Amino acid sequence: MTGTWAYAGQHPISIKPDYQLYYDLFSTWRLPVVCSAAEYDAALRSIEELADTQAAAGQVVPPLYLILIWPRQPGALASQIELLERGHDYELYAVKQR
Repeated sequence: MTGTWAYAGQHPISIKPDYQLYYDLFSTWRLPVVCSAAEYDAALRSIEELADTQAAAGQVVPPLYLILIWPRQPGALASQIELLERGHDYELYAVKQR
């Protein structure tokens, strides 16, 4: 996206160390994402499992959020985790530690 409005490298993206494992987790998800309820559930489970693993190892679990952009099934996760914000093209959820 930056290539459409900025020079390459102008706005480098870096991941804070506390979130690196969660960033890496994204690369394990099947792409392209179809955005089905089952995929939303699987993504949430993988995030929660990683948080549980970190907590069990005595590591600090950072605040975690899941954003769905153009969700095909609006509110699909609202019964499982807290919906913080909903716009016409996104939903932002707070992932709680179990």
